[in-house]
Amino acid sequence: DCVAIGVKAAVIISAGFAETGAEGKALQDDVLKIARKGGIRLVGPNCMGMWSASSKLPAFMFPMKITSGPLALISQGGNIGSAIVADGTERGIGFQQYVSCGCTADIQIEDYIEYAGYDDAVKVILVYIEGLNDGARFLEKVSAVTRKKPVVVLKPGKTVAAAKAISSHSGALSGSDSVYEAAFKKAGVLRVGTSVELLDVAIALLKQ
Repeated sequence: DCVAIGVKAAVIISAGFAETGAEGKALQDDVLKIARKGGIRLVGPNCMGMWSASSKLPAFMFPMKITSGPLALISQGGNIGSAIVADGTERGIGFQQYVSCGCTADIQIEDYIEYAGYDDAVKVILVYIEGLNDGARFLEKVSAVTRKKPVVVLKPGKTVAAAKAISSHSGALSGSDSVYEAAFKKAGVLRVGTSVELLDVAIALLKQ
């Protein structure tokens, strides 16, 4: 229906896709195939939505208090992203961009980071990653961004139980934590251990 009326961008908040297993992944692939054939770019699915300060666009799953500011936040987890936004708002720090990217069927995490890297209004980029679809592509794109501005990442999944929880949440393949650690260092990414620390480090960097 969206293709038929010429829609070019969509946010799919609905769950029930890659995070549910093979059947959901097949459904996600079908949606992506239709979107690509029709020239639609997708945020999600299984996400909380997005915010653009420059466009004054809150496209959220539910009303969220958010203000304009110097941060960009890309979060694969909707709840943790919302919590970081709420914490930042309470502490007087705003966001130029916020994307809850969910299963990243189409636009990948590194694409959002690259976009924020080009935005002069963004001073620090915060990222919550559960898993990547293409590690080499992430390295290439993010390495170019970290030469211009800081990228701070929170990546859970150090234990087997955590890795299983990640897969069932966003459909992401968490992979070896040591591989992610090495990749982040090579890309010039700052890795933190908690969501509170993510915002603390961002605020510190804003004052440098």
